[in-house]
Amino acid sequence: MSLIDENDTSLTREDAINQVIASIASEELSLSCLINAEGEKLQSILGTLPGATGASATIEEVLEANRSISQVLASVAENQTTLSNKLKNVLSSAILTGPTGPTGPPGSIQIFGIQAKLRKQGGLPLRNGGTILFDDVPTMVGSAIAYDETTGVFTLSQSGYYRVDWWATIDGADSTRGIVLALNVNEEMHSRAVAPPVTSQVSGSALVVVDATPENPATLSVTNASQEEITFEADIDLQANIVIMVIPI
Repeated sequence: MSLIDENDTSLTREDAINQVIASIASEELSLSCLINAEGEKLQSILGTLPGATGASATIEEVLEANRSISQVLASVAENQTTLSNKLKNVLSSAILTGPTGPTGPPGSIQIFGIQAKLRKQGGLPLRNGGTILFDDVPTMVGSAIAYDETTGVFTLSQSGYYRVDWWATIDGADSTRGIVLALNVNEEMHSRAVAPPVTSQVSGSALVVVDATPENPATLSVTNASQEEITFEADIDLQANIVIMVIPI
């Protein structure tokens, strides 16, 4: 059954693009939940899941769980590439990058966004408290978000609701505390993403409410909050990705 009435002429090109962006955000959220579930599965196998009881897993069970989780993460990484390309195409469409038109009526919405990637840190460490320095910005729509590659800090100069999705592939950690990446707003932790201390993709999503102006902007960054040094996965050409979208108030 079609979700769109073919006889409904009220659906504009902008409405369609907004629906595609919303579907991408929904898929990203689903992937985050899937990765979290895989992390809890491994914690359960290793006996580190809080509240879990039962006999210790055998070596064979641990290896089988690792193979299963690796397959899931590989599928997630492939899906992330597809979603990234889809979002890039949507954000660069004519409806978003065309010439500035007249001010719309009250209640109209215009979406701005930025995508940044990390490509040059494979095999390199990130100290505890260190900021991810995304080194490639393939997409930027509008001027509400600026980025400084030397500090890894995004500057938000417009009030609104900011949807933030990020992930990084980390080559394990030395302790049992796990890998923790923190999303910071105005240098304070807003939310965090957690993964087991094994080679895995750490991902997170957040909705951030920002009160900002060009004269008094807000800042946003992703940092290592694992209480120890972590290392980016060496055998891939894309170590991390972040997408920030804003719907003005």
